[in-house]
Amino acid sequence: MYQLIICNCPDQTIAEQLAHQLVSARLAACVNILPAIEDTIKRLHPYEIPEIIALAIAGGSDDYLKWMDSCLHIA
Repeated sequence: MYQLIICNCPDQTIAEQLAHQLVSARLAACVNILPAIEDTIKRLHPYEIPEIIALAIAGGSDDYLKWMDSCLHIA
């Protein structure tokens, strides 16, 4: 099963470290870091605890899903 994971980080350095570790361990095929958006949301959002969610990917391009398979360590 594929999932889209969304995780907020306190700063760019932590986001980059997490991204590197996840891709190196083949737990993520790729990672997007959006610092300007994240910083703005964190500055303006009233909640103390950041949202971390996983969204199941029910389908997608066969080529893309095959690429994800080749990048991930699936237990």
